[in-house]
Amino acid sequence: KDIQLYEAWLNEEQRDFKNSPLYQQMLQDEIDDLQNFKQGLEGNKDSESLKELDKINKEILAKENDLNYYKNLSQADEITENKKAPRKENVSRETYQNAGIAGNSATVETDSGKQIKIQYKIVPATSLSTSHKLEGDDVFENKDYPAKLQPRDRTGELEKAQVIKMRNNLRTAFLGENARVNEGAPVVRDDGTVLNGNGRTMAIEGAYNEGKADNYKQFLIDNAEKFGFNADDIEKIENPVLVREVTQELDDKTTSEITGSKVGGMSFKVSEQALTDAEILTLKDFDNYKENVDGDISIPSNDDFCRNVLIKIAPSENERNKYYDNKGNLNADAISRINNAIYALAYKDYNLISKNAESTNDNIKNISSAAQKAAVDFARLKLKQKENLAEKYDIGEVVADAIKLYDQVKDDKK
Repeated sequence: KDIQLYEAWLNEEQRDFKNSPLYQQMLQDEIDDLQNFKQGLEGNKDSESLKELDKINKEILAKENDLNYYKNLSQADEITENKKAPRKENVSRETYQNAGIAGNSATVETDSGKQIKIQYKIVPATSLSTSHKLEGDDVFENKDYPAKLQPRDRTGELEKAQVIKMRNNLRTAFLGENARVNEGAPVVRDDGTVLNGNGRTMAIEGAYNEGKADNYKQFLIDNAEKFGFNADDIEKIENPVLVREVTQELDDKTTSEITGSKVGGMSFKVSEQALTDAEILTLKDFDNYKENVDGDISIPSNDDFCRNVLIKIAPSENERNKYYDNKGNLNADAISRINNAIYALAYKDYNLISKNAESTNDNIKNISSAAQKAAVDFARLKLKQKENLAEKYDIGEVVADAIKLYDQVKDDKK
């Protein structure tokens, strides 16, 4: 049964293990086995049999409680899932490109100062693929959107309020030309996937849906020539949106710089920053990591490792300045950010990363500490798997699921 439980865990791709039908069926099988064993003992009146019966009754009751709990949890998840807004399928590259009109070319820059070649385009709002969808005052996740491109949790109350505020009062001066990636018109791939400006795009589309985008459309018409368009052509497009389409080759590093740029915009939460940083790290970055039993990156022998990683995840010198003390040593914030990036790479679970990086109320301090100690090893393994240097089995995900399950049990016992 241990083997069956293990295989069930691995095969459940989208649902938590103990929330799965497989686990619930196994619980039911165990209850049935105990009931059968109980029937064989019920005719016996000796003290040993009575003790055994009492023990079995308690086991049955405990397992029935577990079964009912996880069945109710499954039903709650199903209700939540059904409440998610239906999303249009992501548009194909050809559909997106044929949907709009092209304008002038320009360059924008990321937080590190890297220049990105773009072309202004006007496209229908429905041709763009955002990480989330604004429906009324609710925000829903777009399951078809590549998760690694969106480090933010757009369903948080602060993030939701920010988008609603933008929708209710579109400030056109901040939705057009700008030298920075994180300000101005949204930045998109050549298939219409929004790389930076998901919140802005959601707000614009939401404003059209609410009849609050007249000033924005007029702004596009009035400034058509400036961006290389004909005003009459804009008039013909339903719910037009100005975007900046990246025209150069997009490798992983460049994509991460675009999605992770935040100057001028809403600051990342610690967990969001960790997920963004994790996407930047490579196996080579760990070459000068010095092994130690505690997995401690802050020991003196790992100073070079930490400095190199910091340069990688915070390429802007202005940003890095806050991570040094008066003597030029890395401060506690620097070590924390690097640790969080490694933890995010190792376990790739937003809720777990958030709890490790942000929560002050941890049921599982000892386990969290152990997970941090093992993070470097799991992170390097994941990077080796990415380069086909190790068997592709996500042990980090299994550990993350186990930690979350234990944490849930601790919560249930409070």
